[in-house]
Amino acid sequence: MNRDQVLFERFGKTSDEEWLELLIRSIDQPVIEGVEFPRFPSEKMQSGFVGSSGAEAMREAFVFYQDVRRYSGQLGMPVTRQSRVLDFGCGWGRHYRIFVRDLAPARYVGIDIDPECVTICRQTIPMGNFEQSAVEPPLRFADGSFDIVYAYSVFSHLSETVHLRWVEEFARILRPGGMLVVTTLKRAHIGVWDRLAREGPPWWKEFLQKVGFDRDRWQAGYDSGRFLFCPTGGGGVRSPEFYGEAIISPAYIRQFWSRHLELVEHLDDRANAPQALIVAQKRAASAKC
Repeated sequence: MNRDQVLFERFGKTSDEEWLELLIRSIDQPVIEGVEFPRFPSEKMQSGFVGSSGAEAMREAFVFYQDVRRYSGQLGMPVTRQSRVLDFGCGWGRHYRIFVRDLAPARYVGIDIDPECVTICRQTIPMGNFEQSAVEPPLRFADGSFDIVYAYSVFSHLSETVHLRWVEEFARILRPGGMLVVTTLKRAHIGVWDRLAREGPPWWKEFLQKVGFDRDRWQAGYDSGRFLFCPTGGGGVRSPEFYGEAIISPAYIRQFWSRHLELVEHLDDRANAPQALIVAQKRAASAKC
């Protein structure tokens, strides 16, 4: 029996609270009740990508995991072993290792543009299915390949042009009625930019001046549907040509995603989630991209 099947058979019926505690326990004890769990990368690797590590990182990720499962159920496609799911921007596999209880790796793919992330995932989650992708589409998958595509803390960094290309690509690879779940920075992050413009290090002040940042004008722009983006770059393969900090409003989504995707939910004010949540569904009669 494969490792993922062993995990499913032994822990598939545990409650969410029990599953989270088992995952946290596995950080220091990777073999529990004779079952081998995915290993964790170094704390430095974890925090370098998500800003936290260990139990804190997993508790944050679990909120998003529950969001995906809740909305998939509401939209008539509950997560099962038969679900076809894409983890876009899988990083070190934080969310992948949570879903491994629910999904069959043959139908569950994690992709990332960073080769280091793909290598780490393959080393620490040997039952998984990971690939490297280019910065921009296309992906190798056929039309309608997935029921669910999710991307945590990816659209919070993509430039407008690249993000729209990925939205179109996701619409292509989702089946009719399929669900896209992503996160972006909250509207309140405009206040973070404002503080940086006034009190931040010199390079931040200079940068925000160059992009014409103004708190009141950018808040009004968010409310009217403007795409807000600061091309900071992120080191390595993350060039400022496509990578930075992004805030996407529901007004923007309704205007620019509407060819193929219908906005289901935009949650921006939850205290227990560090980013805004966007849930969209592919139209049943969507035309090919």
